[in-house]
Amino acid sequence: MIDLIATTAADIVLFDSELSPRHQRELERIVGDNTQILDRTALILYIFANNANTREGGLQVELAQYEYRLPRLTRQWKHLARQAGGASGRTGFYRRCWPAWTWREAA
Repeated sequence: MIDLIATTAADIVLFDSELSPRHQRELERIVGDNTQILDRTALILYIFANNANTREGGLQVELAQYEYRLPRLTRQWKHLARQAGGASGRTGFYRRCWPAWTWREAA
């Protein structure tokens, strides 16, 4: 399959079944950034999104797309999981986020 995608330079690969988020991520990693992997549900949501005529219909499709994408976003930002931080003391949140002056000094 990978060779066929490479030789035809396919932009989209469509699966006639449901792909788990893990399988979809692995396939996207294997085929690269130039090829989009879609399963049956993604195709149906794409068709509904293009044919939604009313505001309510568009919002319903958008909600369904968010619910579909949520499990697929899991573990996308693992590199942000362990950011440095401290207690709320001298190097903690308030020291880093708030300026040293008080509101009285700013006025």
